[in-house]
Amino acid sequence: MDKWDRDNLNFLLSVDEDTFDEFMAQSSEDDIQYAIELIQTHKAELLTRQLELEDALVEETGLDQARAVLNRFRL
Repeated sequence: MDKWDRDNLNFLLSVDEDTFDEFMAQSSEDDIQYAIELIQTHKAELLTRQLELEDALVEETGLDQARAVLNRFRL
């Protein structure tokens, strides 16, 4: 995500409800689709970061074997 996209995402995540409603009312279908894609990309980034942090914690605490067993039950 480049700076332009990041700035747009930060706008979407930080506006109050009235401003968001105004944005939605004035936006084209393409603008709304773009906003949805930004949020989906951000969600994927957060999930990736969460997994990285979980892996780092497992390595740090020496729980690799327990993690391997639990991963078999993860969907």
